[in-house]
Amino acid sequence: MTPKLARAKQIDRYRKMTGEERLLIGLRLHETACQIACDSIRSSFPDASDREVKAKLVQRIQLAYQLPKVK
Repeated sequence: MTPKLARAKQIDRYRKMTGEERLLIGLRLHETACQIACDSIRSSFPDASDREVKAKLVQRIQLAYQLPKVK
């Protein structure tokens, strides 16, 4: 199967899902991404408390969504 065909099949599957099913997939992906980021933070700061790790995660998310300042 080519990547183009695989993508088309995946899109077709998503279109057949309910909105709730697609939302659940998105929420699971978000949870996985947050866990991966927390693992990365923990490896950089092994002595950080859970609270500190969560604070650093929030900082990363805030930085990721900052838009450039408009002049």
